[in-house]
Amino acid sequence: MSDLTPLSLPAPEGQAYLAWLTDSCAAALDAARSGADRLKTETPSSAQAVLEAWNDIDIALGSVAARCELFSEVHPDLAVREQADALAQQARSLATQLGLDTELYAVFSGLDASDLDAEASRLLEHVVRSFRRSGVATDEQTRARITEIRDRLTVVGQQFAKTIREGTRTIRVRPEQLDGLPQDWIDAHPADDEGWVSVTTDYPDALPFRTFAHDAQARRDLSIASL
Repeated sequence: MSDLTPLSLPAPEGQAYLAWLTDSCAAALDAARSGADRLKTETPSSAQAVLEAWNDIDIALGSVAARCELFSEVHPDLAVREQADALAQQARSLATQLGLDTELYAVFSGLDASDLDAEASRLLEHVVRSFRRSGVATDEQTRARITEIRDRLTVVGQQFAKTIREGTRTIRVRPEQLDGLPQDWIDAHPADDEGWVSVTTDYPDALPFRTFAHDAQARRDLSIASL
C-alpha cells in the first residue's frame, strides 16, 4: 500500500488557492494523459505492470475529482468554486475518453493473465468489463454520442449541485428555541431588533441546529426548509 501523506495546502487568503487548485489538477490530468499514452505506445511486458500503471492513472484522476468536488462545495471564494467545477469537467471528460479508447481496450483485453494472482485477475476482469460497459466496442458515431451525453450529464449535475448550494433558505426562531445548542453557536447568532434569530440551511447552521436543538418543531421547520 502506498504511503499516505496530507496535501500541503496554501494560505486561504488571496489567489493562492486558485493557483494551487489549477496547477495541482493540471499536473494530475497531465500525468493521467501521459500514463495512458505510455500504456498504448510502451506497453509493459507483464499484466501486473499494466495494472499498476492503470492504477496510477486512476489515482491521478481521482485526486482531481476529490479536491474539485470538495472545493466546489465548500470554498468561500466564488472564483475557486467555479474553477473547481471547470477542472472537474476536464477530469470527467478525460475519464470518458479513456473508457472509450479502443487502443487502451485492446491493451487490456489482450493481456496474458496467467501470472496474475487471484486479486489481480479479478481486477483485470473488472477493468475489461468497465471498458465494455462504457461502450468502447460500439462504432465511432455511437462513442461520440456517448461522450456528448456524459459531458452533458456532468454539466447538468454541477448545475443541480450549484442550485442547491446557493439556494440558501432561512427560518426565524425565538432565542429560547436555541436551547441545547453549543454556546459558541448561540453567541454567533444574536437576535435581531425584533427579537428573532435567523437560522440558515447552510451546513454550519443547519447541522448543529438539527442535531442539538431541543425544540422539535424548530428542527422540523429547518429540515423542511432544507429539503
